[in-house]
Amino acid sequence: MIALPLALGALTWSFSEYTLHRWVGHDAKSKTDFADEHRTHHAQRGYFAATSKKAAHAVPLVLAGLALGWLTLGAAGAAYVVGFAVTYVAYEALHRRLHTHGPRGPLGRYLRRHHFAHHFSHHQSRLSHTRRGLREAAEKIARNQEQESSRGVRLLRSDQ
Repeated sequence: MIALPLALGALTWSFSEYTLHRWVGHDAKSKTDFADEHRTHHAQRGYFAATSKKAAHAVPLVLAGLALGWLTLGAAGAAYVVGFAVTYVAYEALHRRLHTHGPRGPLGRYLRRHHFAHHFSHHQSRLSHTRRGLREAAEKIARNQEQESSRGVRLLRSDQ
């Protein structure tokens, strides 16, 4: 009973992030704090809004969401909000890491290259959190692994 609302909360975060990012963060007419912070983040490679600033906006919303979720749908409503909030925190941690640490492994390299192309080349493209983007990442990793394993097979054969 709780797994479904958790998953729906996570999916809702992904959709919400895309919507906020696309139609507020990249709208030149937007005068919100988020839009200002987001434009600065794009302009300055290492800039991030302070965690305390993000928490000041997020914590009251999450607490209100938990109360409303619990009052309307009980544990399922609260689980939905938890799924949303945990996915938000995970996204923020991953996003910061993409900017501050070198990638590890093929998935990390793909995510960083994809994300930086959005930041520094094509601001309106590569808004990432789509099934297509995840499918492309999985296909690219599979191709790289096939190439690495086929090179390993050739090396074994040439050594024999």
